[in-house]
Amino acid sequence: MAHSWNLSLSGTDDHQISFYSSFGRPIAKVFLGALFTYQALYWLWVKLETEEVKREKQDEIDRLEGELQRGLKSSSK
Repeated sequence: MAHSWNLSLSGTDDHQISFYSSFGRPIAKVFLGALFTYQALYWLWVKLETEEVKREKQDEIDRLEGELQRGLKSSSK
């Protein structure tokens, strides 16, 4: 009885081996391509987000420095 189970399992294994030997490389290429694309887009998004935050902080610093200069000029008069 165990022998017949092994035969049916062997047939399933043959189908899986055949499938992966035929389609394993294309599946891996698509997976790696998708992973690379995701990582590249994520890196680009993080870079753009960082530049935006830096620009916002610099704008705030410039605005506060302008307020300070105006405050110092008005207090010295």
